[in-house]
Amino acid sequence: MTDNKGFKNQDNILGKFVDALVSFLLVSIVYFPLILPWILWKKSFSCLSVLHSEKGILKTLSESRFSFFTWLCYFIDSLAFFSYIAGPVLIIVMANNFGFQGFMKSFLFFYFLPVLLHIFKELFLVLVKAQSNNNEESNSFSN
Repeated sequence: MTDNKGFKNQDNILGKFVDALVSFLLVSIVYFPLILPWILWKKSFSCLSVLHSEKGILKTLSESRFSFFTWLCYFIDSLAFFSYIAGPVLIIVMANNFGFQGFMKSFLFFYFLPVLLHIFKELFLVLVKAQSNNNEESNSFSN
């Protein structure tokens, strides 16, 4: 007697393994190096364009409770946006001065700069929120 459930479970496990492997390859090989930098650059672009069209940076900073924090977030977005504008010029300069090696290093740096800047920004946001939560908890205990 053969148990058909055993074969179905093995096929199901193999199918799930293949699905997981394909997802892993898509996330690590396609999404991170090819799609994520552009998504983050577009987010910076849209954030800055909305900021300019609605209120402007000076009014936003003056209305904000945490002006430096707000400025830093917009500054990181501006650097990420500017990296794809100034990057090609600097890549050409590096290629002229240092050849192919300078081209590749500067290309990789400027291509992934929005990712690095947004990692810094999100870590900063997490630290600020954690500190804010700690302050709220200590204030609630003292009352």
